[in-house]
Amino acid sequence: MKKPLRSLVLALLVTAPIAVSAQGPQGIPLHCSITRTQTFERFIATKPTPEQFRAAYGCIQLQLPNSFSTHERRVDNSRYFALLDEQGRIVGGRFG
Repeated sequence: MKKPLRSLVLALLVTAPIAVSAQGPQGIPLHCSITRTQTFERFIATKPTPEQFRAAYGCIQLQLPNSFSTHERRVDNSRYFALLDEQGRIVGGRFG
């Protein structure tokens, strides 16, 4: 095998697993954050269900009441602790 082609094949073999590991199922990023907070707040004002939240913001970790989470502090708006109403709709919450 010629040296440039061999180098290319080796580079692909090394970088392919890294590229794949950065995404979850169906190409959803494993980590993202909310940067447009006004748009997010307007969405929360519609009182979405947890399923609607996950469909719209699938890469944000949704923490529902009484669910377990780690104690790390996230300052990048990548985890949302939701408050639910009696019907189970998200009516507010906080990033943490």
